[in-house]
Amino acid sequence: MAVTDYGEHPTNLSKLSDTELYAMYRSTSWSKMNNDERLELMQETVNRAAAERGEVGSQKVTFEKYTEIVETANGPQVVPDMYTIAQNGPKGITVNSNLYEQGKDVTSWGQPDPAAGLHVLESLRHENEHAYQDQVIHDVIPAHDPAAAHQYKANDFTNTLILLDDGSLKTGSHYINAGTASYKSENYYLYYLSSTERDAFRFSQEKTAAIAEMQKNDILNELSALMAKDPAHYRETAEYQNLAADYKGIQTYLTELEQSGYKSMVESAQNAFQDKNIEQDINHVLTNDFYHEKVDVPENVEKAVNEAMVLSYQIQTGTVAKVEPQNNAEKTTAQNTEEDQKTGNVQQSQSNGQNNALNAPAQGQIGATEQVVSDQSSVLSEQTGLSSATGENETQAGWITSDNGAGELSDGQGNENGISSLDPHSSSQNTGELSDSHDYGNMNSFDNQDSQSPSEGNDNDNGLDEDGLDL
Repeated sequence: MAVTDYGEHPTNLSKLSDTELYAMYRSTSWSKMNNDERLELMQETVNRAAAERGEVGSQKVTFEKYTEIVETANGPQVVPDMYTIAQNGPKGITVNSNLYEQGKDVTSWGQPDPAAGLHVLESLRHENEHAYQDQVIHDVIPAHDPAAAHQYKANDFTNTLILLDDGSLKTGSHYINAGTASYKSENYYLYYLSSTERDAFRFSQEKTAAIAEMQKNDILNELSALMAKDPAHYRETAEYQNLAADYKGIQTYLTELEQSGYKSMVESAQNAFQDKNIEQDINHVLTNDFYHEKVDVPENVEKAVNEAMVLSYQIQTGTVAKVEPQNNAEKTTAQNTEEDQKTGNVQQSQSNGQNNALNAPAQGQIGATEQVVSDQSSVLSEQTGLSSATGENETQAGWITSDNGAGELSDGQGNENGISSLDPHSSSQNTGELSDSHDYGNMNSFDNQDSQSPSEGNDNDNGLDEDGLDL
């Protein structure tokens, strides 16, 4: 499906530097903006993302009140969709007003989202990446990577005949819907790691993480300047409280990515399919069928992809048989995904247990529970709401999580739980760098719920104050 709403969408923010523009996604700035201001910021962001990727024009950004159909004792009911963040379709890029209109900024279960601005930013970059892919697939622009373009064309909404193991011949789609995970949870990996989604998740999170890391450093510099101006009373200022809130949002977002990023998703998929080359093999099945290639892939992967292709076609055409999910956890395996925004012609939800079109920036995951992690000697406090990682498995209502141990932050000096100090004058000052190479693309998330651990009120008194900043 070609996206149609490309064009010129000028804003009044075009003269801002990238640093100035992206600073508007920091928690305190984002929370103060009305809807018109948010729309202008989001539009300018998409304009720049489109120009960066070499697209012809850019997509219009609007708010939309998403709904879904759920089965109740009284029959199907239309209710607000609280899972989808953004969609990409004939209307351009739409953002869920149930979550991110002014005065809302909530998670899927209605709690305040301290990283709301960064979640929106990542979603916009994700959706714009699909716009770039769409223009590549339809030969509007050349691809930056011809090998990726080869895969993208085999992962579009084209239909094919699939010979299943039982000998039946059925129609399948080369685009694997997130909704297939409602029927078999492992299908989420097939959706997530198929080429168009793989690159959209990875690219958007890498870009957003880089911005968040720079903002973290900016906060340290701003704190240093604030301390120099009023050493005795700087903590009592509104500016200090704003910096604490901004830091909380950034730390929350980066921790989510660390807990459920691309690397973690790949590792979980490798374990699920017992295939170290699962990223490549999923896409080899698609390109083998589309281009009649003959690359060898493991039988279990080929079977799983073929079955998911058939189920995807049924979901896209509304012919899927209604199946009750196996358990409450599987009921929402698609809910925190983004059925990708390419699927503007697919209903937001079908009465068969899956929610479509979900973009879930690092909120929740198949293989790792998202935990807000921060060093107890730095940024952990009742006011900021950050709590230390417990390492315990969790199951939130309707989604699957298990700790994979991949979420700890490091200050690069052996302090494995994170930042040693937010004191700009400290000899062990942390600059906000995470401990590994940041392969952030991945978000194994099923439902747009971020499993933020509420503050337990733990204050180990390691120099922490109520604002959570050790200065």
